[in-house]
Amino acid sequence: MRRAAVLAILAALLAACSPDPPGLSRGDAAAGEAVYRANCAGCHGSGGEGGEEGPPLVHEMYDDEVFSDEAFVSAVRNGASSDAWDFPLMPAM
Repeated sequence: MRRAAVLAILAALLAACSPDPPGLSRGDAAAGEAVYRANCAGCHGSGGEGGEEGPPLVHEMYDDEVFSDEAFVSAVRNGASSDAWDFPLMPAM
């Protein structure tokens, strides 16, 4: 359940970061899933479990007290590096 909620939030954040997301509206889970699959799943896995190119998105280290929603928005908008994971720089999306 938590995994689905995190993925929905990340998909919504990705959609919100786009200046004019075509065909998307806030709260559109199916469209958000399509955005996630097109832009994130290749590195982070289809269920956010992580992959060869990116860390898991559902992990205890992403506790609200450590990483705010704004941190995820910033990572999507500006790209991100990580001290905690051994993965290449995530490009801005």
